Amino acid sequence: MQIIGIGEKLYQLDAEEQRIYNRRYEVGRIADQKKKYASELEIYPDVPKELVSAADLIRQQQAILARNGENQRKRQMCQQYEEELAKAQIAFDEAKNRLKEAEAAVSVARKSAADLQDESTAELEANISDIDRLNIKIRANMDREKAEIEAEEYSQQYDELTKSIEDIREQRLKLLESADLPLPELSVENGELVYRGNKWDNMSGSEQLKVATAIVRKLNPNCGFVLMDKLEQMDQDTLNEFGKWLEQEQLQVIATRVSSGKECSVIIEDGYVYVDKTALVYRLKFQITRGLIVKPQKVVVYGPEGIGKTTFAADFPDPLFIDTEGSTNVYDVARLPAPTSWTMLLDEVREVIKNPTCCKTLVIDTIDWAEQLCVGHVCAKNGKNGIEDFGYGSGYIFVREEFGRFLNLLSDVIEVGINVVLTAHMQMRKFELPNEGGSFDRYELKLGKKTSSQTAPLVKEWADMLLFANYKTIVIAQDKDGKKCKAAGGERVMYTTHHPNWDAKNRQDLPEELPFDFKSIRGCLVYSNTEALQPVLQPVVMQPETLAAPVASATAIIDTPSGLISVDPALIPVTASGDTVAVQTPKVIPSYVPKALADLMASEGVTLAEIQKVVAQRGYYPEGTPFENYAEDFVQGCLIGAWPNVFALIKENREIPF
Repeated sequence: MQIIGIGEKLYQLDAEEQRIYNRRYEVGRIADQKKKYASELEIYPDVPKELVSAADLIRQQQAILARNGENQRKRQMCQQYEEELAKAQIAFDEAKNRLKEAEAAVSVARKSAADLQDESTAELEANISDIDRLNIKIRANMDREKAEIEAEEYSQQYDELTKSIEDIREQRLKLLESADLPLPELSVENGELVYRGNKWDNMSGSEQLKVATAIVRKLNPNCGFVLMDKLEQMDQDTLNEFGKWLEQEQLQVIATRVSSGKECSVIIEDGYVYVDKTALVYRLKFQITRGLIVKPQKVVVYGPEGIGKTTFAADFPDPLFIDTEGSTNVYDVARLPAPTSWTMLLDEVREVIKNPTCCKTLVIDTIDWAEQLCVGHVCAKNGKNGIEDFGYGSGYIFVREEFGRFLNLLSDVIEVGINVVLTAHMQMRKFELPNEGGSFDRYELKLGKKTSSQTAPLVKEWADMLLFANYKTIVIAQDKDGKKCKAAGGERVMYTTHHPNWDAKNRQDLPEELPFDFKSIRGCLVYSNTEALQPVLQPVVMQPETLAAPVASATAIIDTPSGLISVDPALIPVTASGDTVAVQTPKVIPSYVPKALADLMASEGVTLAEIQKVVAQRGYYPEGTPFENYAEDFVQGCLIGAWPNVFALIKENREIPF
């Protein structure tokens, strides 16, 4: 778009459309909320529209009481007139005229008093007592009216924003129609190329080649020819049409095409370029091999808990387990000590590579628990409390890189002739297709919810076989209408090919569904790693049966200069000579040393004094500082996280002559 001069304008229109679209979406949502809120409010038609004030009612009551007091005063004046009348009657003879006046006054006074009536305050007193309930109804009416007004306003804003979006789209369409695009039917939607109604990812291979060539031509009109690959994606008709377009554009193309036809001018076969099948022109620098190459398999098995993933892995040839979650305790299998750190896990894998005769299959059970060790290692190495502390998602990138190195290490296990099996749990996630309505459940590897987007693809790409194990359940109708159903079956099966509801793959052309049994894939594996390898012989020390410790024993009691201690028998060095067995006193590791560090120390025979010496040499803590005073972050990050470097310094100290 920058080339044809409309890129910046098109970008501005797209941005403005998106901004107004987001505002319209927000306004529409608020309008819907206001309408719904207004419809849910109750209306009271028999109450005033304005809130009633208790002070107004009290003032009205006081006015009535004042008028009643005035009436009382007038009643008192009437009695006074009557008294004067009595006096006037006594003095009738003396003041006849005054008597008439008094009678007239009395008559008027009596008439005014009769007309006066007291007003009732009962209604106001009832209103005062009921004012709270009345105001609740009035407020409800006011809220409903306000919500309806706001809903109408937001609806108007929504309509206005819709019109603005339509105007921008019309401007955008006119801009694209006036643009000089390199191909007919080529357009741009939301910043993506669209050709014949299809976006780039949905275009056929031939369409992508044609669009790319046209863009190159537009970028450099003076271009004489273009180098292309994978021209076999075009059928013969499309290839002829493409050739006519090239002639029309006066453009030459040098392309590669896998074909057995006669449309190619230069043929390369078995590393040689032939002209008329006779003249040898070129020979490849590297040797080409053909046919199948039998190698150990990289197998990933995942499924729900309890379906038998560990049992399935235990049936592989001569398996050796690295049990990251402690699930093999009830199985009679060979296992290495459970890794308590990422460094220890890597060391165990390297030991298997150094000793390829120790097993025929290496099993990591499970890979999702191994990922937790990886996350902890990355955080400790970088001095972070959690993976989110890195910011901007960089922590997940570090985990992906570290996990990628781990998978490369497992590939080295394959190279020495050992199968690798990774077991994993599953998780269910809602999945929506971009151009389809609705959503559906999908089973995936249960790696971290956020790290899965980084590590899960690595595991799936690394594997030769990705097997999804699940229970096959059949729904059976219980009535003729099919309204009542029940689940039956529960057979354990594994799926070997991709499906919209799960990830799976294989490179051995296995059936899509197989019984979840090792016998189903037995023929795909390497059973011997001795023919193609030179085994590294290691002395094996056997303990006489008469001195063998009971299997159920989990600890051994050793008498040391520091007193009796309890240790794991697997960590006790044993040597044998003839019929005698010598048990060496192990180096004592105090209980306050973290287990992850203690395991690393025990595997290499490192003492606490050797660690303290290295720490002092590097200047982290003064010589003689008790281990208990070391900061936890220092132990996790510098000692456990960087154990290979620590042990390298310890070995240097051991080699210094005294």
